[in-house]
Amino acid sequence: MKDSQVIGDENKDYGKTSNYLVMEEACQKISRGEIKDNEFLSTLSWMEDLISAGEKNESYMNEDEDGSEVLISAQKIYLEGIEVYKGAIYELRQYLKSRDLSHIKTGLSMALEANRKLTEVQHIAKKKTQQLEETENFFKQQQMLTRNMSVHIFSTLNYIHSGSNISPEQSKNKREIFSITPLFDVLTKEEIEKILKRIKCKKYEKNGMLFNEGDKSTEVYIIKTGEIKLYKPLADNNIIEFPLLGTGDVFGEMGIITNAPRSLSAKVSSDIAEVYIISRDSFLHILKTYPDVNINMSRMLCERISETNKRLAEYLS
Repeated sequence: MKDSQVIGDENKDYGKTSNYLVMEEACQKISRGEIKDNEFLSTLSWMEDLISAGEKNESYMNEDEDGSEVLISAQKIYLEGIEVYKGAIYELRQYLKSRDLSHIKTGLSMALEANRKLTEVQHIAKKKTQQLEETENFFKQQQMLTRNMSVHIFSTLNYIHSGSNISPEQSKNKREIFSITPLFDVLTKEEIEKILKRIKCKKYEKNGMLFNEGDKSTEVYIIKTGEIKLYKPLADNNIIEFPLLGTGDVFGEMGIITNAPRSLSAKVSSDIAEVYIISRDSFLHILKTYPDVNINMSRMLCERISETNKRLAEYLS
């Protein structure tokens, strides 16, 4: 049997992802004797690591499942794809024992099936993103629904009681976070209740430092009241100042997402400031668990990067 028959028709579009193509190329090379066994095993181990990372998301989905038929369907397909990929890797490992090309053929066939399942999940996520964007465009065209309107709408969440373990007054105070920032405006009532325990509130006095440039990024901040100044100290004792942040503004997220030290310093500009704080682990958990919040976060990051570039350009000009 020729290798081309084992690998399949290369001119046919299977909707292959880059990860699948890496595996396919490794199979082609090992079947032709162009790479050694340890190189082939290295590729399979790399794929296993990706699968292992994907499996970690299963606990998030099971813990925070909200009953949506679309999400449940996506979860099922996602987990099926992970399991099929495991079987594919097992088949490909068998080739090294028997040198029977049928193992490569079967393994690649299974990997392609898994690839299609995971791609389908991506399409579902993309569709949800498009629906969100269409909704946002509609609201922009109306010009009647401003951020203040969002505040009024979501402030009604303050009166919802879910029987959680925190006291009604604490729960009410914490729910205010959802009425002051658009970051979480895509969450349902049930989803909101699940992340309340991951949020704490802290009060700072004027000139109080939240963090300095170079500090380890451990928390994300959302301003409840007061004003916060972000700035970048320069070697010549000058600073680059950014517009003051106020109620509802989110900051400190870039260091968490990039796993990098603080690139700016932050301190209180007003007499007093109250700030909601979300730990690094809790924030990453929220982003992984709720794709729509992740989308909102991505938009905010794009705006933040654009503003940073603008400030740096003004300084250098």
